Amino acid sequence: MLAPVVEPVAPPSPAAPPPVAPAPPPVVPAPAPAPGPPPVYVAPLAPVVEVMRPPVAPVLPVAPQPEVEIRPPMVLVVDDSLTVRKITTRLLEREGYLALTAKDGLDALQVLSDHNPDVILLDIEMPRMDGFEFTKTIKADNRQNNIPIIMITSRTAEKHRSHAMELGVNEYVGKPYQDEQLIALIAKYAGKPK
Repeated sequence: MLAPVVEPVAPPSPAAPPPVAPAPPPVVPAPAPAPGPPPVYVAPLAPVVEVMRPPVAPVLPVAPQPEVEIRPPMVLVVDDSLTVRKITTRLLEREGYLALTAKDGLDALQVLSDHNPDVILLDIEMPRMDGFEFTKTIKADNRQNNIPIIMITSRTAEKHRSHAMELGVNEYVGKPYQDEQLIALIAKYAGKPK
């Protein structure tokens, strides 16, 4: 029998070394900042401006304001005499007042339903409704009870004056009167025309 041939076996070779990772680059410290203020970061301004802008209200159409008509003071002349109404109206218009006329108390109430005079010049003796009855009626009406009344009459007795004042007449003037006196009383209550 033959003896087995044994070949020399090389010692086991060490295993291949594992691959080595390359060494990281050396760390170099950052240079020290230069002396001075630290750098400032500047943000874009557009968004900041939008935030700071005050809100703008939408523009709404404005309703036109009604024009205020300035009219001269209005005086209602209540007398049954056409001549007295005409003469008094001319005097008032010459002084710049707007004059309305009525021939008695009932006619005056009709005028008052459409107009609101600043002063009423009122006679006592008239048909249908006299000055006293008219004064009672108007003073009972809350809408027009504050209109000043100047009673102009030929009845100058104290009892008539007292009765008129008790009813709410503001002034009592006897006929005949001076135009300047009447205009001064009207201006006292209605003001002077512009």
